[in-house]
Amino acid sequence: MSDTELLAILELETRQSIGADDLTSMQRAEMMAYYMGEAKGALAPPAVEGRSQVVSKDMMDTVEWIMPTMMHTFASTDDAVTFQPETERDEQAVRDASDYVGYLFWRKNQGFRVLHDAIKNSLMQRVSYVKVYCDDSWDQRVERYNGISGMDLEILKSDPDVEVISIALAEDVPTEDPNDGVQVDKAYNVQARRKEKRRNHRVIGVPPEAMRLSKASRSVEDARFIQQQSRKTISELLSLGFDKAKVLSIPAENNDVQYALETRERGFYDNTLLDYSASRLDESQRTVELREAYLRVDYDGDGIAEFRKVVYASRVIFENEEVDDHPFALFSPILMPFKAIGLGIWDLCEDLQRIRTVLTRQMLDNAYLANNPQKVVVESQVNLDDLLNPRPNGVIRAQTLDAIRTEAVPFIGPQALTLLDHFGQMRDRRTGVSDAGTMLNPEALQKTDIGSQGAQQMMDAAAMRVELIARVFAETGLSRVWQLLLKLAVQYAERDEQVKVNGRWLHINPREWKDRYETCVNIGAGTTNKQQRLQNAMLILQTQANPQAAEQGLVTPENAYEALTVLVEAMGFKDVNRFFTNPANAPPKQEGPPPEVQLEMLKQQGAQQLAQVKAQADIQVEQMKQQFQAEDSRLQKELEAQRDALKLQNDKEMSQYKAELEMEQHRMKLEADIVMARINAEAKILSAKTMGAKDSSTADADADYQEQHEGLE
Repeated sequence: MSDTELLAILELETRQSIGADDLTSMQRAEMMAYYMGEAKGALAPPAVEGRSQVVSKDMMDTVEWIMPTMMHTFASTDDAVTFQPETERDEQAVRDASDYVGYLFWRKNQGFRVLHDAIKNSLMQRVSYVKVYCDDSWDQRVERYNGISGMDLEILKSDPDVEVISIALAEDVPTEDPNDGVQVDKAYNVQARRKEKRRNHRVIGVPPEAMRLSKASRSVEDARFIQQQSRKTISELLSLGFDKAKVLSIPAENNDVQYALETRERGFYDNTLLDYSASRLDESQRTVELREAYLRVDYDGDGIAEFRKVVYASRVIFENEEVDDHPFALFSPILMPFKAIGLGIWDLCEDLQRIRTVLTRQMLDNAYLANNPQKVVVESQVNLDDLLNPRPNGVIRAQTLDAIRTEAVPFIGPQALTLLDHFGQMRDRRTGVSDAGTMLNPEALQKTDIGSQGAQQMMDAAAMRVELIARVFAETGLSRVWQLLLKLAVQYAERDEQVKVNGRWLHINPREWKDRYETCVNIGAGTTNKQQRLQNAMLILQTQANPQAAEQGLVTPENAYEALTVLVEAMGFKDVNRFFTNPANAPPKQEGPPPEVQLEMLKQQGAQQLAQVKAQADIQVEQMKQQFQAEDSRLQKELEAQRDALKLQNDKEMSQYKAELEMEQHRMKLEADIVMARINAEAKILSAKTMGAKDSSTADADADYQEQHEGLE
């Protein structure tokens, strides 16, 4: 598909969409006029001089009565919409995702203001839109570097996120070494601007006149075509990063900037209508209409229509890409079957406001005429100057007493007030807003004999109408916003985050979550009536405090904690943990048994005590056994020590005895050797004598004998 064909489809879808026709714009402008109570159109006064021009502001009264209830319902709690787990493993992830999305909406995007404008505009003009998207912003900070080297300076210049502002040579830094005169690197003082990219999750309101929606849409989720139109200057288009040649090729508009009727009506009441006349003098301030469209179209020609995002101005396309969803949520207070846009307060009060305006004007005109009746005079018998110039204590000169006659005008004030009250009650029944329902006028209940129970039923019935509107907002627009924020958080998560929600720190990683969980709306019966919620919570706590309830096991600490949570939230506090501790986080506590099981509990306790006594006895026996074994071991060790000592002593004595024995044996051996030596010597001597001569051998034998004898001694 060519760009020309795509632009033709976009133009056709735009012409056939809701909001493109003048009728829709005229209706929204009329709704704004009704809200402001302007005397024009159907509320214009009759063309008669001197008649009342008062306009009854029924629509404003109704919207402003509903708004506090709406804002209290959503802004007083952080869990108006939560995610539901699909499996048991999703419990913690879903809890963290609900807290984180609430943090993004209420803390990072002025959620109160966004929700206030969305709800109020939908009540006034049937519909309002909220856009959820991501964009990038740059945080800038100036840094100073003193005494850095030339290499560090070049590294700093090469950083794409750093812009060098100024460079100067550092003072008191030598350029050469004083010792050897060798040239050294120069040092610099540098001032630079560092940019840090930050990802932002945006939630903004979009004026209904800037939106186009396919008429066949049953809901904003299944819309075949949805488009946002906005006025942008040439400078703004260039700052968005669009191609400069394409931006400058957008033809200039020959006519002045065209406003939707509701845009002009919104700007007229406080004189804030923008004027772009200066754009004729400065080309950068020339405005063009930028369109951001999402449509289903078979762009690639495969026979299956895909969802595409197309950003264009005039006949110039800046973006054309396939997407899986659009970033818009729709708020409409009164749903109509099979329609994306329902009804608003104007549809309920328009005829009644016209009627009450007419009745109020006629009553005021009647009161004026009744207080200032016309007079019938006989012209020739009355001084007309005196009659036409009345003053306190003034005199009217007349010739006869019956020359002046007053034409009395019947006063219809009581009848008119009755009719006004009747149509006021009709308005209250339609919208659910009344003095009785708001409990600001006790006399309204005293006029009827319905009793306190009947009054409560009346207030409950009226509150249910308002509660239904709150439920519709939560089930449609707010749930859609939550889903879109979750999807963006998962899709664009870059790192782990740490945020503080309801007094506790969350350490989260959105990348681990699913990009879609089913939502649960916690807007139900009693949520719109603070006093009623307080009373109900206190009644529940009183019932839980009944001893019989505790004895029968009907109340657990978890039940009491839930009731306290409701009570604290109804009082206007968000963090119940500031006042009470969750039993799940408290140390376990022994609960008393119910009466019917006390005997069994006593038996069990007796058995437990017996088992404890037996266990203690076993422990004592085991301890005595261990002591006996320890004493026996000690005695065994002492006996072994004594035995070792005796053995050592015996071994010592035995060694000494052996040494003495060896010495004695050695001595006896020496003695034996001496004896043998003597015998041998004597034998030699005897032999020599026998031979008859005493020679040198005999002398040697004597000498040997003498030596051995001396050694023995």
